[in-house]
Amino acid sequence: MDLTNKNILIVGLGKSGIASARFAGKKGARVTVTDMAAEKELGVYAAMAHTLGVIMEFGKHDIETFERADLIVLSPGVPHSIPPIQRAMAKGIPILGELELAARYIREPVIAVSGTNGKTTTTTLLGSMLENSGIKVFVGGNIGNPLIDYANKTGTADMVVAEVSSFQLDTIETFRPRVGVLLNITEDHLDRYPDFKSYARSKGRLFENQQHSDFAVLNGSDPIIGSVTQDLHARKLLFCHHEN
Repeated sequence: MDLTNKNILIVGLGKSGIASARFAGKKGARVTVTDMAAEKELGVYAAMAHTLGVIMEFGKHDIETFERADLIVLSPGVPHSIPPIQRAMAKGIPILGELELAARYIREPVIAVSGTNGKTTTTTLLGSMLENSGIKVFVGGNIGNPLIDYANKTGTADMVVAEVSSFQLDTIETFRPRVGVLLNITEDHLDRYPDFKSYARSKGRLFENQQHSDFAVLNGSDPIIGSVTQDLHARKLLFCHHEN
């Protein structure tokens, strides 16, 4: 994916947005960052954007800026349903999340962990287990460092372990973890999704690009997980909770 001389718009200026802006600038893109918050509300992130030398638009989303972009990169906290994004989609402008952008540059195998509860603990534990086994691992994603930070340093680890949220999965296209882990699905983020089924489907997208050589580790005791993972290509490995 060549970003050289492309107009890249980063929407949402948090940790993920700054990392995406830094990455795109390093790849030779012309970068603009936009956030609905005022500059003074963004604090350290606004200061970091200044040091990157990018174009900054704070306190609003300018429709024309969205329509001029060659590629729009959404931070996880920004819904893809906002009007400027919908306008850009109607014009055929590519829209990716930070996770998807990173995935296009990462060549190491990825273990991706998702679930309503327990994903941070599980991701951290997996990273520690791999490190103690002598494997050089990068741990990040929805916790710690964004995956796009690792994409800036490709080749520094043997394996990537990533916590992945439903918000990140909403904007994937090619993201394909070697191992996908789905711990549980319970009601959450219903202010962002129209209903629980939509939220559950977003979680199930973790596996949509996997192939027969990949692995899906699933909570076999969770009927919701069962309903959104019926037609997987990956090999299923189930774990179950049994009460004494």
